[in-house]
Amino acid sequence: MPNGLIGDTFFPEAAGPLGDLPSVLAPLDAYRSRMSVFGGMHNMAGLISEPSGHAGTACLLTDMPIVGLEKLSVGRSIDQVIAEQVSSATPFPSLQLGTAQGGRPQGDISDIYRTTLTYAAADLPLLNLTDPTALFDLLFPSAVSGQSAAHSAMRSRVVDFAHQRTKDLKKQLAWDEKRRLGEYLAGLEHLGTRMDLLEKMSCEAPLPPLAPGSDWETVTDLMGDLMVTALQCDFTRVLTFMLGPSGSCTTFDELGATTDHHSLGHDFNKDERWRDELEVIELWEMGLFKAFLDKMAAAKDTDGSDLLSNTMVILCSEFSDHSEHSAENIPMAVFGGECAGFSHGNYHFNDGRAHSDLWLDAVEFMEVQGVEKSEYQTGPIGI
Repeated sequence: MPNGLIGDTFFPEAAGPLGDLPSVLAPLDAYRSRMSVFGGMHNMAGLISEPSGHAGTACLLTDMPIVGLEKLSVGRSIDQVIAEQVSSATPFPSLQLGTAQGGRPQGDISDIYRTTLTYAAADLPLLNLTDPTALFDLLFPSAVSGQSAAHSAMRSRVVDFAHQRTKDLKKQLAWDEKRRLGEYLAGLEHLGTRMDLLEKMSCEAPLPPLAPGSDWETVTDLMGDLMVTALQCDFTRVLTFMLGPSGSCTTFDELGATTDHHSLGHDFNKDERWRDELEVIELWEMGLFKAFLDKMAAAKDTDGSDLLSNTMVILCSEFSDHSEHSAENIPMAVFGGECAGFSHGNYHFNDGRAHSDLWLDAVEFMEVQGVEKSEYQTGPIGI
């Protein structure tokens, strides 16, 4: 969720069992026994990044600070570390999704940092897919074309042609260029393998979404449907979703907002009316998130339990108090995952602990081995 959350509307008053939920969390009351809220968690890399502020969004999953804007350089994100080990049987190692809410472009690398959570390497951002129709086409290509066998044969010919054309070229390249070409060809082979897996899937395609235009609520709802489908069908086991970029400047006229989300986040302490408008936006966002949890809870998994109990769902934002661009005490909560023994219904306060310790819980949940801790991490929190 972009642009932070007002702290006293998200965090309970005291650590311990969850009682009456604060106002912005209240829409999730039906999931009180299936959620854990975490306070006092700091985005350590975001605190020391230069620039800090909105660009610190890139530190959320990478746990690496940004050092200047001369070149794109941030760590590999934890979702990609996990995906590498758990995706051998899935068509897609991971999916990066979001909505196309607007921001104020700076015209430099910070634009990528503000709009991207996932990085395959320090200089390789994985940009979000924001069109539900394009996501449907990606997941169900045969439903779109109706010519799966023909497309498979065409793809094989394209791969063979690419390999043939690069044989002579490779002899003329310097060492570093040969390496890059090799990486490209390996990726091409990898893509072919993934597409073969996808074509062998027996999952029935749902009805394709209608083009939703710029209706954020419709886009998010359709994306939620397709995310559940992707998990149910085992198309992927790792997903990220950004409701909007950090610094989102969307003006929610339909919610009664008189100025854009970014400005409200900066100025809500100056006027009670602006605080009320910001809280309405945050309640609306939480309503969208509840709708996604409802879809997860209604979907059956292969073991007969609901999909939510077999999935670790993490909600967070890049800021706590947006007016200060503060990366301290960022809002975080975990839902589901009961299949791994998660015990929910509590507010955990860990003053000054790295938010990325929670990623180590995700590593354990996904049974991933050999992940080294970052300099900020002390160990899994335990849920």
